[in-house]
Amino acid sequence: MAPTFITTSEPGSPGAAVNNDLVTHLQRARRELAANGIPVPPLRGKLLRPQVALALVPPALRPRLDKRFWHGALALQMVHEASLLHDDILDDAAERRGQATLVAESGISAALVLGDHYLTAAYRVAAGAGAPTYLEQFIIGVERTVAGEIAQGRSAGRVLSLAEYRQLIAGKSGELFGAAALLGGALFDLGRGDARVRLGRELGALYQQVDDLLDYCPSAGTGKPPLQDYRQHKWTWMMDLAGLDRFGESEAKVVEVMFRPTTDGVSPARRAVTELRRQQERLLRRVRVLSPGDAVLRELLSGWVRAAESAVRTQTDALLAAV
Repeated sequence: MAPTFITTSEPGSPGAAVNNDLVTHLQRARRELAANGIPVPPLRGKLLRPQVALALVPPALRPRLDKRFWHGALALQMVHEASLLHDDILDDAAERRGQATLVAESGISAALVLGDHYLTAAYRVAAGAGAPTYLEQFIIGVERTVAGEIAQGRSAGRVLSLAEYRQLIAGKSGELFGAAALLGGALFDLGRGDARVRLGRELGALYQQVDDLLDYCPSAGTGKPPLQDYRQHKWTWMMDLAGLDRFGESEAKVVEVMFRPTTDGVSPARRAVTELRRQQERLLRRVRVLSPGDAVLRELLSGWVRAAESAVRTQTDALLAAV
């Protein structure tokens, strides 16, 4: 499930100005498509995939973006919103983003059909970008996202290797980010398409790792029920860091193991934050090559890791206070 706690750019920052422009153009594209009878979801959430698409357009080229780009970016968000509707059915979720889910209000049929409609319409919208290489990657990304969700469902209750986990999240969470990273390069013929897709996939995987950490932070106020992964027997990297090889422990015990310092004085959760910082720095070096001068992704990545640090600090303090 998508994080609700992860922040984007700070108000007044360069990234915030770019994101305001992003929302303005996406709203315009949404109105145009809706007027032509295409079902387009309301713009909600963090719009991370469109943000990544825009961030990887070099700043000097952003004034030249036209509706082809905004349609391509909106198609990514449509797929994401469709996946959330389907996730809510699978998880029997009562609430998302602080509101009742469609499945809770109107039942499975309504949520399933609307999700399908958004998904199929997204292909039409992506084709409107007029960039065959992007459309091909978009199609691949949608299929691999669904395949990743199926793989995660089939792996429930099973302890995975870290390699299996990373492969799973690269598909389930990384593929749409990979298509997002390619969009601007495809429209402006910037080259290095494979490098852009790989970067996008790794951004999506980092985002998922942060989400998987936040799932084990019940005191952090993430906006969604904690420990859903553990409750649903979904193995993530946090269980590997904590040395947990089964799902039989109580939830309270699992949280304690995650946040108690080990013999080296560092908890598994703090080691997770250190690893996220390492990945962030590595990704930023590649961003500087592919989109020189960009501030959006720098702020976005920093926000993700700060959210993880804050959640770990809050949960650690809560655990110590309970002693």
